[in-house]
Amino acid sequence: MLQLSWLFYEGVPGVERERCAAEQGCQVCQRVCPYGAWRWVDGYPELDKETCQTCGLCVVSCPRGAIVNPRWTPEQLEGEIQTLLDPRIGDLRPRGLVFQCQRAEVAPLRAHPSWLKVTVPCVGMLPPSWLLAPLVLGAGAVQVFSCPQGCTHHLEERGAGTVRFCQRVLAQLGLPEDRIRSGRDLLQPPPESMGRIEVWGLFLPQEPARVFQLLAELCSRTELSLTDPLAPLGQIHIDPDVCTGCARCAQVCPAGALGLEEEADRRRWTFDAGRCVACEECLLACPEHARGAIQIVRAVDLQVWRRGQVPIHEAKIVRCIRCGQPITAATLLDWIENRLRGESPELIRYLRQYCATCRQAFVSAGGHW
Repeated sequence: MLQLSWLFYEGVPGVERERCAAEQGCQVCQRVCPYGAWRWVDGYPELDKETCQTCGLCVVSCPRGAIVNPRWTPEQLEGEIQTLLDPRIGDLRPRGLVFQCQRAEVAPLRAHPSWLKVTVPCVGMLPPSWLLAPLVLGAGAVQVFSCPQGCTHHLEERGAGTVRFCQRVLAQLGLPEDRIRSGRDLLQPPPESMGRIEVWGLFLPQEPARVFQLLAELCSRTELSLTDPLAPLGQIHIDPDVCTGCARCAQVCPAGALGLEEEADRRRWTFDAGRCVACEECLLACPEHARGAIQIVRAVDLQVWRRGQVPIHEAKIVRCIRCGQPITAATLLDWIENRLRGESPELIRYLRQYCATCRQAFVSAGGHW
């Protein structure tokens, strides 16, 4: 009896369906979960609570912020950090922030009082923007306090890589890299703050670009360009020689970074790099991804973000000769025809000249190819 462990309440995440992009085909939560705890029920993700270990990866990875853990949300976390760093509260100067895993041992007692602790489900799940945002809000430095017994979720490499990426960002902005670091050096006080920008919403899933922009502004820098596998945003490239024009990439984009416009006889793809969270749903949906039709480069680039939503690709639209409605992109019809070689020329002609509605009407009226 005396050796039994303490019972404690551990909240698990759930899905807010009104914000979920599952109907568009998004399955980010299922792909990132290291435990396979998400499954699909009636077209939406459902959590196996017995399997879930509350690492938090699904929460920070969801492009819509539809995965919510009632015990800790980005809004709650931001509220705590804003309060800890608010210079109007208390006389503590300077102030540094320590992210610590909820499963970690109690922080060392011999710590400088200027280091303020924030507990998260797992430090390995922290995205770069969450490590950089406290610097915008007035922290002199940020430390990631990993579990001394090793990460139970095996996210050590991810966490270490995120810290290294943030250090690269700081170096480009002319800041000391050790303003963000891993370790347990809590005896010395943190460095002085670079300043504070009064702003909210930096921990929302749609706001990583804003964090980098504000940090550059705080450093009086107008340029920041960095390519890295752990960058939290992406830049889309479409190869016009391979793309079939099916538009699946834009249809599944849960972040709204890829857009689709149709006018007259053209279909145009637009892209806002500042909104792309590099979830790679577009890659998975593309039937020609293996041939390089669409690619993502993970990067941070202020100049590219300033452009906003810009055209990146276009294709000619073929219209139905009967009703005038669009059939699809000419390149997709070419792709279909190449795969139907040997079929009836009449079938191919009807596919190229009539929309799905008119083809169905033709068949219903007793026609044949």
